[in-house]
Parts: sequence; C-alpha cells; structure tokens
Amino acid sequence: MFIDWVNRRASVQALKDSVCLLKEGHSMVILPEGTRSKGKGIGEFKKGSIRIALNAKVPIVPVAIQGISNIMEQCKVGFQKADVTIRILPPVTTDLDAGSDPNVIHHQVRERIIQALNNHHQVQSKRGWDISNSANDKPERLR
Repeated sequence: MFIDWVNRRASVQALKDSVCLLKEGHSMVILPEGTRSKGKGIGEFKKGSIRIALNAKVPIVPVAIQGISNIMEQCKVGFQKADVTIRILPPVTTDLDAGSDPNVIHHQVRERIIQALNNHHQVQSKRGWDISNSANDKPERLR
C-alpha cells in the first residue's frame, strides 16, 4: 500500500486501511524512513508507522537490513549483485492500554535496528568470519 502524502484525504484513508488490514491478521512491511538512505546510514523514522501499529494493537517486528544500498546505489543502471544481510529482531509490544508511550516505542524500534546493524559491522570487520561460534566449531564465512 502506497500513501499519497500530497492528497491528505487519500493518505488518511490509507492509514485507516492499514490499521484494518493489521486487525484482520495481515502482516505489513513498513519502511519507517519514508525514503531510501542511499547507503548513508539510518535516516530519521517517521512516526506514522508506529501510530499504525499502536492503533491496530499489534507488535512491531524490527528488521535490520545491511547491504541493500549496494544493489542499486553502486550501479549506474539497473541493479547489481550484492551481499545483503537481514536480521529479524524480537518484537516490540504496542499496547496503549498498558501505558505504552509512542515516543518510547519509536525510539526503541530505531535503536534496536541501529544496534543490530552496528553488531553486524563489528562481526564483518573481523575479516568476514563469524566470531560468535565456539572454539571447537569451524568458523562460518559471512555471506
């Protein structure tokens, strides 16, 4: 579902439709930055994505994606092959009835994603080997 922010009535309706879909049990992927960062780190999150989850009373499952900018930004025309890492993080509950603060949830989701991306960068800087394996295991090459 795309939101036409120029048409206020259409955007409000799209947000209401999103809440209804979530309440019906559908899943939704929301890109909280509102635009691509083009490999320049994480941008500021828009609060509409948090508001949708709060109104629907559904948990937010943060997802940290590393390397996707290499698919498009490094190539002048079309797409190119690139290594991408996707980490699905623990859900964040969004129960306003239990006193959840939208600003706290907004900050919590963004910080979890930043921490996951920073942890990924630290592991990669160790020559691309996964250092989380025990000493008895052969290290696995990161992809």
